[in-house]
Amino acid sequence: RCYKSYEKSKKGAAKAERETKAVDALCENIEVEIPEPMVHGQIHQMIHEFEQNLAYQGMTLEQYKQILNIDDKALHEQFEASAVKDIKLKLALEQVLKAENIEVTMDEINTRIDELATTYGNDAEPLKKNPNVINYMTEKLRQEKAIEVVVSNVVEK
Repeated sequence: RCYKSYEKSKKGAAKAERETKAVDALCENIEVEIPEPMVHGQIHQMIHEFEQNLAYQGMTLEQYKQILNIDDKALHEQFEASAVKDIKLKLALEQVLKAENIEVTMDEINTRIDELATTYGNDAEPLKKNPNVINYMTEKLRQEKAIEVVVSNVVEK
């Protein structure tokens, strides 16, 4: 049983590595002018998510900045490269979704909700009726399908 779990984990890590390499290659090859307000908005969203993660660990953003001895400008600079990459990825995946006409069915959405509900010990039925959950799951599955297309079209060096 432990070996099966280890093998599944190992396969998952290998898949994640292939996806990361494919996504990195895709982002590196995109030549696009990204408006500054779009980058700025993405940075703020990332900082907000980071702040929430810090709160789960019992730390504030101010404490984090004090520990690293950085100001708001330096904090923004820390997130800038990732923000640009995230925007490029989103734009590229949108093109893949359009080009490949990728759609998600309600069966796929319900199956994923069932899997997550089982994993976390929740009742799936209320989640299946929640429009926010359905919208989130639809976008998540569309992105996963687009990444699968990208990965399947990458030639390993």
